[in-house]
Amino acid sequence: MLNVLIVDDQQLEITGLRTFIPWEQLNLQLVAEANDGFTALDYIQDIPLDIVITDIKMPIMSGLELARRTKLIKPSIIFIFISGYEDFEYAKKAIQFSVEGYILKPIDYSELLETLGNAVKRIERERDFNLLKDQWGATRHIVTNNAIKQLFEGESDLGYIHEIKQRYDTQSAIHWRAAVLELDDVDLRLESTQPDEHQQLIKTTMSYLTTFLQKENYLNAVLENKRLGVLIPEQSNQATIEWLEHLIQEVAKHSAFTITVGLGNPVHELEAIKKSYEEANQALGQKMFNGKGRVLPFSTTQFNLESSQQILGSADDLLTQLFYAIQNYQLVDIYDLLEQLGTLILKLESRNSVYHFTIYVFGKVNDFLNEKNENIYDLLEWDFHDLDIIYQFETVQDLRDWLRKRMFQISELLHNKLAKRNKKLIEKVELYILEHYEEGITLKDLAKHFLYSPNHLGQMFKEETSMHFSDYILNLRLDRVKQLLDDPTMKIYEAADRLGFKNMTHFYRLFKKRFGFSPGDYRKKG
Repeated sequence: MLNVLIVDDQQLEITGLRTFIPWEQLNLQLVAEANDGFTALDYIQDIPLDIVITDIKMPIMSGLELARRTKLIKPSIIFIFISGYEDFEYAKKAIQFSVEGYILKPIDYSELLETLGNAVKRIERERDFNLLKDQWGATRHIVTNNAIKQLFEGESDLGYIHEIKQRYDTQSAIHWRAAVLELDDVDLRLESTQPDEHQQLIKTTMSYLTTFLQKENYLNAVLENKRLGVLIPEQSNQATIEWLEHLIQEVAKHSAFTITVGLGNPVHELEAIKKSYEEANQALGQKMFNGKGRVLPFSTTQFNLESSQQILGSADDLLTQLFYAIQNYQLVDIYDLLEQLGTLILKLESRNSVYHFTIYVFGKVNDFLNEKNENIYDLLEWDFHDLDIIYQFETVQDLRDWLRKRMFQISELLHNKLAKRNKKLIEKVELYILEHYEEGITLKDLAKHFLYSPNHLGQMFKEETSMHFSDYILNLRLDRVKQLLDDPTMKIYEAADRLGFKNMTHFYRLFKKRFGFSPGDYRKKG
């Protein structure tokens, strides 16, 4: 149904129109009523309307002024004027706004119904025409898109090729080239957006691209995998590169994605454009190694020939060094070793080889963690599918950056877990020392009790307490002697001997070094 608004400063007139018009029979519905032009204008701005029936002569804002303002914001709305004045000037002004009718009061309802019927027919004709136009536009776009794809695939007929040549000034086009545009990080972006929003972002960016290319008069076709093929009538290589770089900048500025462009070599004849198109796809296939958000000309693209099996031999030594650096929380070494691994990855033959090699690295890291009674999934709190994110990275640089973060994370988690374990162990060691230090306990005795080698236990003890074991024991023994000297019946040599100090000269020197005064002076103070 079509929506109607009635505007009249006389409520009785509105009531009459509402009552006597057979709304459903005319395929109409009354959606709003207003007693002045300003209220009517608010309705016009806020709700969808097709027809406005309005009195011409109203206070403050006349019906003519309402029509004038409406045509500025919603020109498709049809006006039917009602007036108590048979005034040619009013009628002449009304004609300026393409009104459907000019009805005099008192209203002749048969005339009004005929006018409304004509308005409905007019609106429906326009809607049918616009629908056909949209359908033709969509069909034409599909036909054109398929024709350009066939051209790139070498299956175009000579008639279409001739049509393209006529479209462009072939005297100014020395060569023809194919370019393939690809949206970057489409799958990776899905991780941070809802599926519906993600699809809308893709659709908006592709629409921006096709509109931009059409304005620049470049034939293009939507391809699979979020790609666009573009036919370029080329005057010079430099002009083509500069234009594509400008396109990349504009897309980054006005859309949610960046794009990478594979560019085939120029061909002299349009009939040979298939070769340039294949080269553009091959160049774009090297985005993994050459980077994204840039033009990748086939002529300067390096194609690698080494398989992952050939690289593995060189990688194993680096991985051994990497595991050592991870275990010992040596972040600088981890960074440097991953840079070297990245250099090896750049030699691989294909994107799939890069993915397989990265999975191999993670498998080796997990083997290393298993030796430490750890597991990569438990340590990183991953489930089985989290490693699939590897397949969403489109460049070696992005993959290397992500790999570096994960290796740093693993090293830090191991370091923190080891530090907690060491802290608990040393707390037990300190308690054991307090219980046995008067017995002349040694580091070797401690190591035997806690099932560690003396060197390893001594190193952990130093890391946790910032003191060598021998200094720690010495301080405890001296503190205990000082405590015993508080008993006036205890002789100095007796207290020293009780804590294992046999050489009194050496004992006096150690005591004074620790407390700043001799045992005798301490006793005198007491």
